[in-house]
Amino acid sequence: MNFDLTPDQEQLQARVRDFAQAEVAPVAEKLDREGVFPTALYKKLGGLGVMSIPFDEKHGGMGLGVFDAVLALEEVARADQSLAVSAMVSMATGLTVSRFGSEQLAEKWLPEIVTGQKMCAIAGTEPDAGSDTAGFKTRSRIAENDHWVINGEKAFITNAGTDISIFTLLLTVSSPAEAEKKQFTLFLVPNEAKGYTRGEKYRKLGWRSSDTRPLYFDDCHIDAGHVVGGAHKGRWVLHKGYQAARLFLAACSLGLA
Repeated sequence: MNFDLTPDQEQLQARVRDFAQAEVAPVAEKLDREGVFPTALYKKLGGLGVMSIPFDEKHGGMGLGVFDAVLALEEVARADQSLAVSAMVSMATGLTVSRFGSEQLAEKWLPEIVTGQKMCAIAGTEPDAGSDTAGFKTRSRIAENDHWVINGEKAFITNAGTDISIFTLLLTVSSPAEAEKKQFTLFLVPNEAKGYTRGEKYRKLGWRSSDTRPLYFDDCHIDAGHVVGGAHKGRWVLHKGYQAARLFLAACSLGLA
């Protein structure tokens, strides 16, 4: 088995490394000190094509693989963990929509995610459960007119509250409270959805220029077309999406090391 990078992969790695060392590394300490998400820098990273690497060409991506994305994220993380984490969360979230969402959702929401001009979040953590989905309390129920109503709270969510954030993937318990076994449904919730509120940013130690905050849902109405992966199948979809996210985060850790 040959573990050497291909010439194209070496070129990709070098291009991102040059950008990260020239544009990101010199301002990383200032960004961390100020704790402000660097919108312009993120868009520059998108302009370089980093966010588009693993997406299908039909969605405007490069049509490359997760490994190619890992090479790029590692180089960004060598310069600034916060920017790398912001990029990888949006990338992994978008890939989940690309793989499991309807074509209508993909066509509407992915173009600006793929180009890195907008970003997205995935809400898979709760105050009383952490990332243990079995302990989630945020609930959704089907209401009139084929709509769902969502109530609950998420915690420690990255990317939801920047000036370029446009949606959050939200995992909810969709089975009745008295059900013997929980079922889960995953929704694409637009930032402007009524009943969806983003809380204040956390005061953090580390990763300070990435956006992390709690999210609140108070009778948030979402139409059935915003379900990702099918009703009551969301837990499986979320964890499949996490497979790529874990690789991306591991690459960020390797870059830091």
